Amino acid sequence: MSNVIASIVGSDNVAPVYNPNQRWSMWALDEIYFGQIGSGKYVPNVNDYVVDYNTDEKWKVISVDETTLIPTLSVLIAEFVGEFSESDILLGVGPGTQSDTYRVYLDKSVTPHTLSVDARLQVAGSMVNKAMIFKGSELDGTAKVISSLYDQTGTLLGQAIPLELVAMTGAQNIAIKTVPVCHTLENLKDGEVVTAVFYSDNGRVVSKRQLLIENTAFIRNTDASVKYIIGIGLESPFLSSSDPRLIQYPLNVPLNGLGLIGVVNYSDGSQIRLPVDGSKFSIFGFEGFLSTLIGQKFNLVLKYTLSAGEIVYGSNMADGQFITQNFKAITIKPDGAYTVKLFAYPIWENAIDGYRLEWFMYDLNRTNFYRVTPYVKVSTNSRPFNPSQYGVTQQLNVSLNLNDVNGSFSQYRHTQLINISLMAPGTERTTNWTIGFSPNQDPVYGQNIHATSKMINQNLWKIKIDSDCTTLTDWLNKFYYRTLPLSDSAKEVAPPPPNYFALVVGTDRIEFPISQWNKELTISDAIPVNSTAYVAFFLRTADNDIHLSIAGLPVYDAI
Repeated sequence: MSNVIASIVGSDNVAPVYNPNQRWSMWALDEIYFGQIGSGKYVPNVNDYVVDYNTDEKWKVISVDETTLIPTLSVLIAEFVGEFSESDILLGVGPGTQSDTYRVYLDKSVTPHTLSVDARLQVAGSMVNKAMIFKGSELDGTAKVISSLYDQTGTLLGQAIPLELVAMTGAQNIAIKTVPVCHTLENLKDGEVVTAVFYSDNGRVVSKRQLLIENTAFIRNTDASVKYIIGIGLESPFLSSSDPRLIQYPLNVPLNGLGLIGVVNYSDGSQIRLPVDGSKFSIFGFEGFLSTLIGQKFNLVLKYTLSAGEIVYGSNMADGQFITQNFKAITIKPDGAYTVKLFAYPIWENAIDGYRLEWFMYDLNRTNFYRVTPYVKVSTNSRPFNPSQYGVTQQLNVSLNLNDVNGSFSQYRHTQLINISLMAPGTERTTNWTIGFSPNQDPVYGQNIHATSKMINQNLWKIKIDSDCTTLTDWLNKFYYRTLPLSDSAKEVAPPPPNYFALVVGTDRIEFPISQWNKELTISDAIPVNSTAYVAFFLRTADNDIHLSIAGLPVYDAI
């Protein structure tokens, strides 16, 4: 190269030293002039060598600009001599992977933008624990960290990305790691070169790799048709309307009454809903929880186990086999609308069809009661009701959705066990059936009970419901208390005693004071022999009626 006049002045107004006649030399990287600080810097000759004594990287000078005196360097890939340490080994496609083999997939459809490092880029070493991604070069002082890590609220946690262990089938991995999905605010172009720098737990650089940026919609074009999971959630009638990750947990509702349904959301907009029953979906945090304090909060974790072939990106996976989502629960005061009881009574059809069941629902608010026969479903793990099986106790596991009963209720599913024993056909004058409203109820409801009915004319019927009881106390014990009415244990030692009852015939209610329990009652509605009569008990106050329970009675001929 011909002489170059050293007229270039650095940032500190001191010219760098340049000697074009010197034979080739070895320079330290921090001695070389790159167009900025000139004091104490040198301009190398073509064919000189430059070395970074911190990383042992080497370059050769291939040209020097005659105007700016800035050299152009070419990296030297030296033949490796010696042994690798565990922090030196990068696993890739074959020995000596090329730097442009790896990509970083950039999704700018979200802010911060998503950076997904090629999963083939793996580093071995138990002490290697984080990485940062740089744009620019240390050679010209333009290196800039572009990687960033945010929490779920969008708060910046830092620029160093903790590495994740690589999932391995049939083996326990403790050292091979990869870079998880992270974020950036940089607007990077296709083909732009960035550098992934790996650090040990004491902050030392242990390895580097160059990568090429590829703009993508997070899934590579060839995989655009692949459906992947973008998140999971919960559905429950007790989720807060303002915070979808807060369960408002009434103290009187059992865990299985929360109606928890797990939701998997996919990239194509589709969803699947599965019960949180410990198979695909599980929830953790209720174990051992016992609270009587209104307003107490506790943490929950929802877990979804991936099926074979399911794909998820960017979620907090531990081993690639499941994803999790954090929730909270807060205890709230009991809601009587969700303390529900079902009453079932057999109705005689005929000798061929036997009995069918009629269902009623009461709740602890006691403002109303409902006929719910169309909405009661026998659970799949329960045998269906056998209408003509006599002398055997049939235990039914049934449920109903309160929202089906009345739209004012939330989508709350109530479940209940009930024992039904058919003793004799409805035409026989004996104990026809018994009902156990609790699994261990003794005595059960229905023993030696009946009503007697007599038609006077088409519009006049007389009925007695005393069932041969001699006192009101005996009658209430037999007809009211054996139905096990709902009771608020926090306020009551027993269900309130009724002061009225009503004969329920179809959609009609004919009301009587409780003192008429043993009288012959006259009504205009037909109550045919061999049917079932219903007596609804309630407490009438100056303000309203408090509905308590309902009893069914086989109807016999009046003698």
